[in-house]
Amino acid sequence: YNQKNSDIRAVLVKYAANILSRRPYFYGQIKKKLEVRSQKLGFEGVNGVIEGILKDLQGSGYLDDSYLAESFVRRCLGKGQGPKIIKYKLGQLGLSAAAITSALSTPENHDLLEQAKAKIASKYSSSDPYMVKAKLYQRGF
Repeated sequence: YNQKNSDIRAVLVKYAANILSRRPYFYGQIKKKLEVRSQKLGFEGVNGVIEGILKDLQGSGYLDDSYLAESFVRRCLGKGQGPKIIKYKLGQLGLSAAAITSALSTPENHDLLEQAKAKIASKYSSSDPYMVKAKLYQRGF
């Protein structure tokens, strides 16, 4: 029985390393992918094995949700999306409310937020102020 668990673990670790080598994923995303893979391969009762793999990946630095969340926030702010949209998207990716707040409240991201807001407001400054408010609201500010 123990040999079987170590074989399952080896297969799932290899899969996790393969997908993480292509791009970074959030903890919740990797967990879903490992669960789906274990179902496809017919493994049962592997939740403990998956949790162990995820803990090892976090310990070794391959899963870092806070770093990934901050870069996600910077990318969304660069696209002109506001904090409400970003909070929603990060929530959909499985991040906790505390992690989302932490990622949005860094000083660099605060400056980017103000720049994005000013950029959108400058596009519509010639029209009436309600239009500016409406556009900011549409973008999640």
